[in-house]
Amino acid sequence: MGLQYTQNSDNSFNNTNFPGAGNYKSTNVTLGPLYSYFIADKLDLGATFTLSSYTNSTTYPNVAGTNKSHNNSYDALIYLRKYFLYANKIGIRTGPEIGYIWANQGYQYIPATNNYNTSSSGHAYLVGARLEAVYYPSKHLGVSALLANLNFQHGNNKSINDTNVDKSTSNSVSFDLINNGLSLSLFYVFGK
Repeated sequence: MGLQYTQNSDNSFNNTNFPGAGNYKSTNVTLGPLYSYFIADKLDLGATFTLSSYTNSTTYPNVAGTNKSHNNSYDALIYLRKYFLYANKIGIRTGPEIGYIWANQGYQYIPATNNYNTSSSGHAYLVGARLEAVYYPSKHLGVSALLANLNFQHGNNKSINDTNVDKSTSNSVSFDLINNGLSLSLFYVFGK
């Protein structure tokens, strides 16, 4: 879960497009529960749901214009993980995952004349696998680090730019390693 709010003012010098002072406001909220259940010895089945919302607004009083943008998304993921542990304390977990992602975003510029609007929405399906290092410092508390993540995504997108409509499909494959950014998780284990 995360929440971030930013507001600041700045002055622009030698900028012909947006001269003078500007006010900037930004809000970013991310919520996401995760739950898994051990269906066999060292094998768990789980699901996660994440909701993200981002808004941004910048006002330039000298040109009577405002930039506004937003990005909202949610994703749901189901996974199966096999644990390979030494002394039930340290090791790795790995397994397949499938998921669904939906997102919409928009941008609006409002000057005194000639408003500009663009928006897009889309959804994607993904299938993949991940490899994580795990450590249990106590019986009920665990820490994991993402080592590698491989997934394939198929998506559809619809963009509207004032009166133009563009529809597209995409296929992508991604492979991320720990050197692409460290992702750590802290979790609690219920039960005996």
